[in-house]
Amino acid sequence: MLKVLQLFIFTIFLISCTSNDENTLDDECTSTEMSSIDVVTIPSNGKVNEPIEMTLEYSLRNGCGKFSTLDQEVVDKTVTLSLEVIYKGCICTQDATKNSLEYTFTPTEAGEYTFVFSSADEDNETYKILVSE
Repeated sequence: MLKVLQLFIFTIFLISCTSNDENTLDDECTSTEMSSIDVVTIPSNGKVNEPIEMTLEYSLRNGCGKFSTLDQEVVDKTVTLSLEVIYKGCICTQDATKNSLEYTFTPTEAGEYTFVFSSADEDNETYKILVSE
């Protein structure tokens, strides 16, 4: 009877020690932040209703980082782009890396368009593109 009681207590102990807190741990080790757009490859002119392609290079501070979203805000002919990255994981390599992504904008009318690339340190980069008919 004593062995059965010991086995019962041991089983209860094991069950109480196992945890399904993996999601909690993932949540604790997940963060998002704005990333600076370091280099922009952008043409100086374009045409109405024709896509303008740009290459945006940005930095990740460690191996757990990856691209999350590129937010675009258009007011008149000013386009503001903000890049968000997500860092997921508690144990990350400490190698800062450069990544790039393609962004396409199709102007709907002629004129001078201003592109503002938001930076994490508030030092935004501004470029202008002249769009003709």
